[in-house]
Amino acid sequence: MDRPNLTPAYPSVWAAERSYDIRELTRIVRRRKSIVIGTVTLILALTVFFLSQLTPTYRAEALVIVESRKANIADLREILTDVSANQETTRNEIEVIRSRTLARRVIEQLGLAERDEFNSSRSRSLLEIASKAAALGGKDETNPGPADRQALAAQAARAASLDEVVDEFLKHLDVRPTKASRVISVRFQSRDAQLAADVANAVADTYTNRFIETKIAIAEKAAGWLNGQVNALREAVARSEKAVEAFRTQSGLLRGSQVTLISEEISEINRRLAAASADRAQATATLNEVQALQKASNIEAAQAIMESPVVQQLRIQEAAVLRELAELSIELGERHPRVINKKSELEKFRAKIEAEMERVLKGYATAVSVATAREDSLDRELNKLKSKQALANSREIELRELEREADANRKLLETFLTRLKETTPQLDTEMQVPGATVLSPAAVPLRSLPDKRIVLAVATIIALLLGLGLALMAERLDYGFRHAEQVSEATGLPVIAHLPVARGGRDGPESAMLDSQPSLFLEGIRSTYIQLALRSKRPAIRSLLVTSSMPKEGKTTLAIGLTRARAIAGHRALLIDADLRRPSVHVRLKLAREPGLVDLLVGDASLEQVLQRDEPTGAFVIASGSAARDPSDLLGSKAVKAFLDQACESFDLVVLDSSPLMSVSDACNLAPLAEETVFVIQWGKTGREVVKLALEKLTETQGVPRGIVLSRVDTAKIRLYGYGDAAYYDRTVREYYTRGSA
Repeated sequence: MDRPNLTPAYPSVWAAERSYDIRELTRIVRRRKSIVIGTVTLILALTVFFLSQLTPTYRAEALVIVESRKANIADLREILTDVSANQETTRNEIEVIRSRTLARRVIEQLGLAERDEFNSSRSRSLLEIASKAAALGGKDETNPGPADRQALAAQAARAASLDEVVDEFLKHLDVRPTKASRVISVRFQSRDAQLAADVANAVADTYTNRFIETKIAIAEKAAGWLNGQVNALREAVARSEKAVEAFRTQSGLLRGSQVTLISEEISEINRRLAAASADRAQATATLNEVQALQKASNIEAAQAIMESPVVQQLRIQEAAVLRELAELSIELGERHPRVINKKSELEKFRAKIEAEMERVLKGYATAVSVATAREDSLDRELNKLKSKQALANSREIELRELEREADANRKLLETFLTRLKETTPQLDTEMQVPGATVLSPAAVPLRSLPDKRIVLAVATIIALLLGLGLALMAERLDYGFRHAEQVSEATGLPVIAHLPVARGGRDGPESAMLDSQPSLFLEGIRSTYIQLALRSKRPAIRSLLVTSSMPKEGKTTLAIGLTRARAIAGHRALLIDADLRRPSVHVRLKLAREPGLVDLLVGDASLEQVLQRDEPTGAFVIASGSAARDPSDLLGSKAVKAFLDQACESFDLVVLDSSPLMSVSDACNLAPLAEETVFVIQWGKTGREVVKLALEKLTETQGVPRGIVLSRVDTAKIRLYGYGDAAYYDRTVREYYTRGSA
């Protein structure tokens, strides 16, 4: 039998994986829905179990802002300034909030030591703790008595229990700064929602009140110290002032309004001396003037004489007498007695004026003497005072030192009194402004932690993503052929038919050929032969080899189906079971195994003896026959070629069911002898590398297959791949085959 030299069309490089778009991802999820659903179900089940084992807790949050503000009350400076708002200070304040001291205050305030949530030691026996503490206390060198040891043990037990409560409390407390601000978040987590809010608010309030308490404590301490200093300074000022006054009295350095008494006396004497000197000079000048006029017999010209009231009065009287005398002289004459009396009266007045002038002159002389004596007396007194002042100046140095000490004590006392007045108002709580305030108090949380809805939603999303990832991974790891394009890209050979899983036959897929109801399986068998005939360069196919790369891929089913289909169509068809290793044709068709092909080839039986009839279809069958010692050598003998030539002359179609290529090389001996070869690949299972190696092995014998048949196709899944060959299994196509056209 001549066979054309066909050139293999396998590509040297396998086609790259297709990129995934939305539709392809949707198809992947649909065809891998078991993985996705299983993953989601498993993760959600684990999540629900985990949540059921958790004790629900609640977390409340209070916001505290650290700010730099100073109380400006009556312009008094504060003893303790507020904190400056910077990042370093914020971190420091966070550590203050997390301190064990503040935690103890909150625990004592809310009585948290009595709650089992924080005091795990309550579950232990207090006697056990006390006994351990007593054992430790018994090692003390003081060796206390039993009562003292018991008291120490109870105290140690309470301290240990409180430390445990503080440790547990700090585990529930979360203090952190908010991003790019001076706000501190105080969070507390508890099984009780109300307690969580109460503790968060208590921590925030205790922290903010700490500023006021610290300021008041420092102010009290400062006020106490200032009071002590003020009292001491008052005593010091009193002592120094007494010392100054005593030294003044002792030294005679008594002060007037501004200076010492000696200085005041000297000033007064100087003033009086200057006045006395002026008076003396004035009196001397007047006296000298009067005496000079007296010597010139012109004393009446002396102003000092004329200013005398007595002289002035006498002059007036003298002028009146002269006026009367002149009138009388003119009227009565010079010798008239009245004129003579007036002249006598005038002489008396003139005598009085001269006597008064002498008296005034003597008075000026006396005044000069008195002024001179007074000036001399004041000068002597001034000299005495100057001597005293010289002595006082030497002692005033010591006095000024005492005065400086007293003045310094006085100024220091005034400073401390002022500071005490500034400090005293800060003892009032209402006047204090804390360096941190509660920006937002904690509200009672309504949702527990973890939030089951959020956890379930996140778990669902994660499960879906993980399921999708596993589905994609499974898709990437799927090296089986799922559609015709993959086969063509990988092998260069066309897919000539799809054989779905046969569900119509009662005794296996080969019995499906006997059903009267049309099916996709039957159409696949018929399509295989039709496509082979159309692609073959021969008028009619006389011999056909059916093989595969691995066992149980459906090659025997295809061989039986082709043979029965041709027999039903009225052709003489012969099926030869050439799988001498594991023959199965006789089992499926319920025929005898012996005699068969082996017996025919070794000459133990004739063709008529090995031929068996498939009664339901009228096809002829040659079973494998007796067990062969070397099947490969037997199938490679010339007897096989001679037998096939004889069979092709007697039958319209000879179908050879050979062994898998990857198991043994029997098919390689038969491939060159058959006119056409059909390669069967199980849909979605046979690996691509396996197919490649099998085809390469087959090609070496010039047995290039005419086409590929995809067997055991899952009609429900192949539609999910969205390729062209999925149209074969569309519902309308399936109904067309099974119900006929309208």
